[in-house]
Amino acid sequence: MNVAEIFVYPVKSLRGSAVDEAVVCGYGLEHDRQWMLVDDGSRMMTQREWTPLATLYPRVEAEHLRIALPGGEEIVVPLNSDGWTDRPRHG
Repeated sequence: MNVAEIFVYPVKSLRGSAVDEAVVCGYGLEHDRQWMLVDDGSRMMTQREWTPLATLYPRVEAEHLRIALPGGEEIVVPLNSDGWTDRPRHG
């Protein structure tokens, strides 16, 4: 078997990215669909219900998950939980 391309989708329902290599874990590819976006009611958001999710481009870096937004803005989330909050962020 030959593998032509590997795509990883770090955030469920967001764009994927081609990678040169991927670590295979007991649950699948490392960082593949590891995160998801939720609405104000803590329900998972999907492209079926909110098509603009297809314009968000996530990538995993050494210490962060970086999500590029249309227009050049970015959301940066630490991979460890030290910087996480349960407060809503608007804006």
